[in-house]
Amino acid sequence: MANYGDLRPGLNHFRTREIGRIRNPNGTYSRQTVGENYIETKKGLIREDKWTELAFQAVKENGDLSLLEAVEGYVKKHCLWLREGEIRQYALECVLRESYRSWNDFTKGKAK
Repeated sequence: MANYGDLRPGLNHFRTREIGRIRNPNGTYSRQTVGENYIETKKGLIREDKWTELAFQAVKENGDLSLLEAVEGYVKKHCLWLREGEIRQYALECVLRESYRSWNDFTKGKAK
């Protein structure tokens, strides 16, 4: 098992960033903002989409793709609240945190 310590996810952070101003019908202006998710790691705060790329690359480089696929299958079956686009992200978090080791019905990289 590879050491994913630098990328192991901690707390999630949500920030808003101003991207411009928009004129209201009454002539006043409002800030136009966009929300961004960040993941806290030992390397610092990393934007969620960038963390996903880095985490997937680390899993791939360490030869754990089959484990990731098994965890994705498990997550898809057991975490019904997740949307389709969130499954890969959550599975990556589980692999890097080694959460799957505490799942009673998950052995040898495959869900029973």
